[in-house]
Amino acid sequence: MALEYDDVDGPALLSSILSGGAQEWFLFRKDDLETESTPEDIGPSATNRAAIVKISVPHVFKTGKRMYRMYSTENTAKLKISKVGSKDSYGFKLEAEWFVPGLDADVLGMGVMAQNDKVFGIFKLMNGKQIQVGCTISSGILTFDFDSGEVEQGGLGMTFKLSAYDKTVRIYEPAPQLTPEA
Repeated sequence: MALEYDDVDGPALLSSILSGGAQEWFLFRKDDLETESTPEDIGPSATNRAAIVKISVPHVFKTGKRMYRMYSTENTAKLKISKVGSKDSYGFKLEAEWFVPGLDADVLGMGVMAQNDKVFGIFKLMNGKQIQVGCTISSGILTFDFDSGEVEQGGLGMTFKLSAYDKTVRIYEPAPQLTPEA
Protein backbone atom coordinates (compact mmCIF):
# COMPACT_ATOMS: atom_id res chain seq x y z
CA MET A 1 0.00 0.00 0.00
CA ALA A 2 1.39 3.40 -0.97
CA LEU A 3 1.73 6.11 1.64
CA GLU A 4 -1.09 8.63 1.72
CA TYR A 5 -0.95 12.37 2.32
CA ASP A 6 -2.39 13.53 5.64
CA ASP A 7 -2.83 16.74 7.66
CA VAL A 8 0.29 18.49 8.91
CA ASP A 9 -0.22 20.17 12.28
CA GLY A 10 2.00 22.80 13.91
CA PRO A 11 4.34 21.95 16.80
CA ALA A 12 2.73 21.19 20.16
CA LEU A 13 5.50 22.96 22.12
CA LEU A 14 7.55 26.01 21.21
CA SER A 15 10.68 24.22 22.48
CA SER A 16 10.36 21.84 19.53
CA ILE A 17 11.05 24.67 17.07
CA LEU A 18 14.11 26.30 18.67
CA SER A 19 16.43 27.53 15.94
CA GLY A 20 20.08 26.76 15.35
CA GLY A 21 22.53 24.05 16.19
CA ALA A 22 23.62 22.82 19.60
CA GLN A 23 27.13 23.32 20.97
CA GLU A 24 28.12 19.75 20.19
CA TRP A 25 27.64 17.44 17.28
CA PHE A 26 29.36 14.26 16.10
CA LEU A 27 31.69 13.25 13.28
CA PHE A 28 32.65 9.78 12.06
CA ARG A 29 34.53 8.21 9.17
CA LYS A 30 32.81 6.19 6.45
CA ASP A 31 35.61 3.61 6.63
CA ASP A 32 34.91 3.08 10.35
CA LEU A 33 31.37 1.83 9.68
CA GLU A 34 30.62 -1.87 9.62
CA THR A 35 26.92 -1.34 8.84
CA GLU A 36 25.09 1.90 8.11
CA SER A 37 21.53 2.06 9.42
CA THR A 38 19.10 3.72 7.02
CA PRO A 39 15.50 4.91 6.92
CA GLU A 40 12.89 2.87 5.03
CA ASP A 41 12.85 3.36 1.27
CA ILE A 42 10.04 5.41 -0.19
CA GLY A 43 7.80 3.01 -2.02
CA PRO A 44 4.99 0.52 -1.64
CA SER A 45 6.58 -1.18 1.39
CA ALA A 46 7.03 2.03 3.44
CA THR A 47 5.09 1.77 6.70
CA ASN A 48 4.55 5.50 7.37
CA ARG A 49 5.86 8.94 6.45
CA ALA A 50 8.13 9.25 9.48
CA ALA A 51 9.83 5.92 8.69
CA ILE A 52 11.21 7.25 5.39
CA VAL A 53 13.33 9.83 7.24
CA LYS A 54 14.06 8.27 10.66
CA ILE A 55 17.03 6.09 11.57
CA SER A 56 15.98 4.25 14.72
CA VAL A 57 18.72 1.60 14.90
CA PRO A 58 22.28 2.75 15.71
CA HIS A 59 25.02 2.39 13.14
CA VAL A 60 27.42 -0.51 13.76
CA PHE A 61 31.09 0.46 13.85
CA LYS A 62 34.14 -1.71 13.24
CA THR A 63 36.01 -2.91 16.32
CA GLY A 64 37.65 -0.01 18.15
CA LYS A 65 35.84 2.66 16.10
CA ARG A 66 33.25 5.25 17.19
CA MET A 67 31.80 8.74 16.67
CA TYR A 68 33.81 11.80 17.72
CA ARG A 69 32.34 14.75 19.61
CA MET A 70 32.84 18.16 17.97
CA TYR A 71 32.51 21.48 19.80
CA SER A 72 30.84 24.61 18.44
CA THR A 73 30.75 28.07 19.97
CA GLU A 74 27.26 28.82 21.24
CA ASN A 75 24.93 30.33 18.64
CA THR A 76 27.26 29.72 15.66
CA ALA A 77 26.18 26.27 14.44
CA LYS A 78 23.62 25.96 11.69
CA LEU A 79 22.27 23.43 9.23
CA LYS A 80 20.75 24.22 5.86
CA ILE A 81 18.88 21.67 3.74
CA SER A 82 18.17 22.63 0.12
CA LYS A 83 16.38 20.85 -2.71
CA VAL A 84 18.63 19.95 -5.66
CA GLY A 85 18.10 18.17 -8.97
CA SER A 86 15.30 18.29 -11.48
CA LYS A 87 11.84 16.83 -11.98
CA ASP A 88 11.81 13.07 -11.29
CA SER A 89 15.24 13.20 -9.65
CA TYR A 90 15.02 15.64 -6.73
CA GLY A 91 17.28 15.19 -3.77
CA PHE A 92 18.80 17.32 -1.02
CA LYS A 93 22.01 19.16 -0.26
CA LEU A 94 22.77 19.27 3.45
CA GLU A 95 25.21 21.90 4.70
CA ALA A 96 26.32 22.13 8.34
CA GLU A 97 28.48 24.96 9.62
CA TRP A 98 30.02 25.64 13.04
CA PHE A 99 32.73 27.79 14.65
CA VAL A 100 35.57 26.70 16.91
CA PRO A 101 37.41 29.58 18.62
CA GLY A 102 41.18 29.96 18.69
CA LEU A 103 43.85 28.18 16.71
CA ASP A 104 44.45 24.97 18.62
CA ALA A 105 46.93 22.70 16.81
CA ASP A 106 44.89 19.59 17.67
CA VAL A 107 41.66 21.06 16.24
CA LEU A 108 43.50 22.32 13.15
CA GLY A 109 45.08 18.87 12.72
CA MET A 110 41.65 17.20 12.93
CA GLY A 111 40.42 19.53 10.17
CA VAL A 112 43.43 18.81 7.97
CA MET A 113 42.97 15.04 8.41
CA ALA A 114 39.21 15.05 7.81
CA GLN A 115 39.19 17.36 4.78
CA ASN A 116 40.54 14.57 2.58
CA ASP A 117 38.54 11.78 4.16
CA LYS A 118 35.00 10.45 3.66
CA VAL A 119 33.07 11.55 6.74
CA PHE A 120 29.54 11.72 8.09
CA GLY A 121 28.17 14.06 10.72
CA ILE A 122 25.32 13.85 13.19
CA PHE A 123 24.26 17.50 13.55
CA LYS A 124 22.41 18.14 16.79
CA LEU A 125 19.74 20.83 16.70
CA MET A 126 18.77 23.01 19.68
CA ASN A 127 15.50 21.07 19.99
CA GLY A 128 17.42 17.79 20.47
CA LYS A 129 16.76 16.30 17.03
CA GLN A 130 19.81 14.96 15.21
CA ILE A 131 20.23 15.16 11.43
CA GLN A 132 22.76 12.96 9.64
CA VAL A 133 24.91 14.72 7.02
CA GLY A 134 26.45 12.20 4.62
CA CYS A 135 25.72 8.56 3.85
CA THR A 136 27.47 5.66 2.12
CA ILE A 137 26.32 6.81 -1.34
CA SER A 138 27.42 10.43 -0.74
CA SER A 139 29.97 10.96 2.01
CA GLY A 140 30.28 14.39 3.54
CA ILE A 141 32.96 16.83 2.43
CA LEU A 142 34.60 18.72 5.30
CA THR A 143 36.26 22.10 4.73
CA PHE A 144 37.39 24.84 7.08
CA ASP A 145 38.50 28.47 6.98
CA PHE A 146 40.67 30.28 9.50
CA ASP A 147 40.06 33.91 10.43
CA SER A 148 42.36 35.95 12.67
CA GLY A 149 39.44 38.16 13.65
CA GLU A 150 39.80 41.79 14.69
CA VAL A 151 41.20 43.22 17.92
CA GLU A 152 37.94 44.91 18.96
CA GLN A 153 35.49 42.43 17.43
CA GLY A 154 37.13 39.12 18.28
CA GLY A 155 36.46 36.24 15.90
CA LEU A 156 39.78 34.37 16.06
CA GLY A 157 39.00 30.82 15.07
CA MET A 158 37.99 28.28 12.46
CA THR A 159 34.69 27.94 10.65
CA PHE A 160 34.10 24.32 9.67
CA LYS A 161 31.64 23.25 6.98
CA LEU A 162 30.35 19.77 6.21
CA SER A 163 28.23 19.21 3.09
CA ALA A 164 26.71 16.18 1.41
CA TYR A 165 23.97 15.18 -1.03
CA ASP A 166 21.25 12.67 -0.23
CA LYS A 167 17.99 11.32 -1.62
CA THR A 168 16.32 11.92 1.76
CA VAL A 169 16.81 13.77 5.03
CA ARG A 170 17.93 11.41 7.80
CA ILE A 171 16.84 11.99 11.42
CA TYR A 172 19.22 9.97 13.60
CA GLU A 173 17.33 8.88 16.75
CA PRO A 174 19.86 6.68 18.64
CA ALA A 175 22.31 8.19 21.09
CA PRO A 176 25.66 8.94 19.45
CA GLN A 177 28.11 6.05 19.83
CA LEU A 178 31.03 7.64 21.72
CA THR A 179 32.37 4.37 23.14
CA PRO A 180 34.53 2.30 20.76
CA GLU A 181 32.83 -0.79 19.32
CA ALA A 182 34.02 -3.95 21.06
